[in-house]
Amino acid sequence: MKTGDLYGMLHFIEDELVPAMKQHNYVPSVSPLDLTFGYAGCHSSLTKTLNEVAREKNVDLFKLVVAVSAQDRKAPGRDLILNTATQLAG
Repeated sequence: MKTGDLYGMLHFIEDELVPAMKQHNYVPSVSPLDLTFGYAGCHSSLTKTLNEVAREKNVDLFKLVVAVSAQDRKAPGRDLILNTATQLAG
């Protein structure tokens, strides 16, 4: 699977499928963001910082998680996250 297809699928699940499933009282056991964390090998303790930076820099959260994790999976600091988001923003 190409990563472009992966990101499109994750956004479809989050934006379309999950809201439709909630109407029927169904909640997926694994969220698209959790799938991304697993795929990237990123720890979920970074969720708040990654969300804040993604919104601040107007970049795709899923892509940011993967890009940051490619550089440092163990302990990426806010500076690395900001720099990576700036690069993604182009």
